Amino acid sequence: MSPFTLLSHSFEPTRNSKLMKTKSLLLVFVSLAVVGHGWSQCLEITCPDDTVFQAANNNCEGDYNYTPPEGVDLCTLTTDTISFTGSEEVFTVPAGVDTLFVELYGAQGNSNAGGIEGGFGGYAEGKILVSSGDQLSIYVGGGGTIDQNGGFNGGGDAGSAPTTSAIAGGGGGASDIRIGGNSLTDRIIVAAGGAGAGGDRVAGGSRGTGGGGGGGYYGGGGGAGFPIQGSMAQGGTQSAGGAGGVSNDDPMYDGQDGNLGIGGDGGGQGAANQIGTTVNIPGADGGGLTGENGSSAGSWTGGSGAGGSSYINGVLDGSTQSGVQSGSGKVILKWYGEPVSTTLISGLSSGSTFPAGTTTNTYEANDGNGNTETCSFNITVLPNIDTSVLVNGATLEAQNNNADYQWMDCDANTVLTGETNQLYQAEENGSYAVIVNQSGCIDTSSCHQITTVSLQENTTEQTFMVYPNPTKYEITIDANGSSSSGIISIFSTDGKKVVQHQFEEKSEIDIPIPRENGFYFLHIYGDDFYYTQKIMKQ
Repeated sequence: MSPFTLLSHSFEPTRNSKLMKTKSLLLVFVSLAVVGHGWSQCLEITCPDDTVFQAANNNCEGDYNYTPPEGVDLCTLTTDTISFTGSEEVFTVPAGVDTLFVELYGAQGNSNAGGIEGGFGGYAEGKILVSSGDQLSIYVGGGGTIDQNGGFNGGGDAGSAPTTSAIAGGGGGASDIRIGGNSLTDRIIVAAGGAGAGGDRVAGGSRGTGGGGGGGYYGGGGGAGFPIQGSMAQGGTQSAGGAGGVSNDDPMYDGQDGNLGIGGDGGGQGAANQIGTTVNIPGADGGGLTGENGSSAGSWTGGSGAGGSSYINGVLDGSTQSGVQSGSGKVILKWYGEPVSTTLISGLSSGSTFPAGTTTNTYEANDGNGNTETCSFNITVLPNIDTSVLVNGATLEAQNNNADYQWMDCDANTVLTGETNQLYQAEENGSYAVIVNQSGCIDTSSCHQITTVSLQENTTEQTFMVYPNPTKYEITIDANGSSSSGIISIFSTDGKKVVQHQFEEKSEIDIPIPRENGFYFLHIYGDDFYYTQKIMKQ
């Protein structure tokens, strides 16, 4: 649909051919389509934010769920009409929508028992600035039937009488939108309800009862039973409910005042021996910013209720009109933004197992007419393998025993050629780290500062005696009678650690070699010494 499609209100005909002035929303819609979103670019797609998470313990990859992005065509007008249901309706703002154009119609007042119609409901329109996911509580007024009771959402009840055919109609309910809650004070726009028609005078029965006031921002007053030479009900305003009508017969038949959101109830009548029948006139219309006052056909008929007031102070560019709607009310929501399909064109779908590193997911929105738009987001998995390093003097030892290793110089940011054993003996002071490769999962340790190279190997080979060498089962390490503390590690020729033993104040230690025959490297190191020797098991 072109963004320049003409949009205008379509109102139901009013009685006596009273035509309502139609105000087009064309300029508002065109401004949004052309200025806000651009003529050439209608599609919009919004991806989730980038995510970084760590895999489970000893894992390189991890499962991840995300919400796939939604696409919208911002040049397509969408309309949603919410009709009367008799309960609150909740509308959730779709993705990509920031402005709602709303039209509200209040309900017509109910007809009296003889079928004389109630007043027409009011109209209100405006613009609401919203965000995707916002929720609006919508109340649609009920009315426009033959019913003594007031319509849903604020219509006042008609007064009672012994003769049922003399009973008036209840007031029509208002239609409104509420944000932030569902109380009357949360309303941001209201279209008023029309008033109930006053009751007819019935020969041999009762005089007419008063009609119910229409619901609204403030409800209209209820009509009085037999108000001749009394006063008619007053319409609701922007600051108060309308006053109820005053009965000429007895104060007990006065109509009640309207209140915030609620029309006043109509006054009743007792039994009376009426000579003739008088048919009443239709009830008062709902507002407008002020509701229409009640009326009566005279000759002992009941007074109609008064119309409620509409409200637009909570919206932008608001306006109102009285006497528009017949039957129950309705609420029409319009916005630019028709959902379009989205497709994953690269990366992994939600719920997949993501590998270590960064995966870039790209989604495409397609309007079905050859127009596309894409967005991308990154999911980064941090591997969770053991990269801890034990530092003792100038000796660094990777603590992961089931991996391949590559030591690196952090200061130069280069790998150390040939240094692929689990243990690394620094030859000069500096900062060092190890790259750990555990079954293809690669991660790098923190950098460790070495400042003790000058203390290395300050003992000679005669300090320790290692025997037997070659050996069949175990070796004995003799510290020549002195007690020492440190760590003993034995590595295979492929750099795997096969033995680690920590000792405290020992002068002689027996160490078994559990592996197969071959050459091994013995490392003994403490806080201020380092010793290494090649040994053979046969």
